[in-house]
This record gives sequence, structure tokens and C-alpha cells, in this order.
Amino acid sequence: MILLIKRFFLLLAWIIVSPLIALTWLGILLGTEEVFLFCGGLLSLIPGKPGSLLRVAYYITILKQISPDIYIGFGSFFSKRAVQIGQYASIGAYCVIGSVKIGRETLIASHVSIPSGRHQHGNAEDAEGKWETMDVSTVEIGSKSWIGEAAVIMANVGNNCIIGGGSVVVRDIPDNSVAVGNPAKPIKQRKSEEGGTLSHKQA
Repeated sequence: MILLIKRFFLLLAWIIVSPLIALTWLGILLGTEEVFLFCGGLLSLIPGKPGSLLRVAYYITILKQISPDIYIGFGSFFSKRAVQIGQYASIGAYCVIGSVKIGRETLIASHVSIPSGRHQHGNAEDAEGKWETMDVSTVEIGSKSWIGEAAVIMANVGNNCIIGGGSVVVRDIPDNSVAVGNPAKPIKQRKSEEGGTLSHKQA
């Protein structure tokens, strides 16, 4: 019954944002992402659970694949459409997220930045001083992980990980790791889903 009520309100939210969805797809057909960025930024300013519901209703139609059972906090928006988010994931306030794949039940705190990889600005300039190419990649964050406040995630994070607040991830973090620092390094292992003991590593 609760699920049916949630789906009803999600459908209602989708109806409300449907003009923005139509405008976004028109912009995409015309070859521009500016409408997508504008609509995402506009919807990010609506507070509380109604705001999250409207954001989910919009992004579920625009992004690559996201679960309807997620939370997107105030001020948070996506800069790329190549996004996949698993069931029951939660994104805090004021997050800026690029191309990413987020596993189920993963929690992302506020002010987290997830750029689309480490090398987005290309490696050469043309005659006008503009970057010739952009190297955009998809960052993967596993299931049941927790990303701390103000972390910057530029490399993959495994399943069941904790990334400390303010950490900067520039190298892949393996499953079941607790990682902190800039650059972030694993400092100990968590219990895996199958059980086992914690083992400490030198940072």
C-alpha cells in the first residue's frame, strides 16, 4: 500500500515537471545540453521531500537509468546524463554529479563532488586556445558505500566502503575499505558482506 502511495505521488510529480522534460528533450534533439542543465539547476532549488520527488521524477526520464526509490537533496544536480543510480541510494544537499554509476543503498553526504573522471579538460589546445577534446569517463561507486561530507570522487569506489569527509579519491578504492585523506588511501578493511574481521593497513 505504501509503495502504491509513493508511486502515485511520483506520477503526480512527473506530471508537474513534464513541461521541463519536454523542453529538455527538445534541447537534446537540437544538440544542446543547456536546457538540461538549466532545468536541473532550477529543480535543485525546491526544498524538502517535495523537491526530491520532483527531481527524481524529472531525472528518471532524462538520465540513463535511475531507481524511483532514491533521494536527491536540496541544491544537488547532475551535469551529465550518463548516470545510473541503484535502489535506495541517497544524495545529500549541494552535490554536483557528473557521469557516474552508483550502487544500491549507497549514501552520499552533502557538498560531495563527483566529476566525470580525472582528465576532463583534454590534453591539447587548438589555435583559439580552446581544448580540442574532453576526456569524460564514468566513475563507479559500489553498493552500500558511504561518501563523507565534501569529498571529491574522481576514481572508482568499491562496495561497502567508507570515504572520509573532505577526502579526494584519485585512485580506485577496493571493496570493504575505509579511506581518508588527499589523496585518499585505505586505512583499514571493513567486515565484508560475507563476514570476517577488520584488518588495519598503514596509510
